Amino acid sequence: RAGTKQGNAGANAATAAIEMADLLSKL
Repeated sequence: RAGTKQGNAGANAATAAIEMADLLSKL
């Protein structure tokens, strides 16, 4: 269960990084 939480946090961080890169690419 702890591993799943850690995996979800990693996926959320990756998604946030992708969204940030997408926003920066539009500047």
